[in-house]
Amino acid sequence: MGRTKEMVENYLALATAQVKSYITGLEKDKQDKKALKHDPKWRKLNAETKKLQRQITFIDKRNAKPVKAEA
Repeated sequence: MGRTKEMVENYLALATAQVKSYITGLEKDKQDKKALKHDPKWRKLNAETKKLQRQITFIDKRNAKPVKAEA
């Protein structure tokens, strides 16, 4: 069974919070925002949020399809 939209949205909220906390930690260390794209941990966290957003889009498309009636 696939993931439900609510489950993926919860994962997305956690991943977004992790990205925000990591960015605030970098800002405290006076890191340059341009350096983010080269930071492996930020790239991994950002990729995870994008993956979850794509999953939500796919779930919405899947749920929008009409269900075939069984004969």
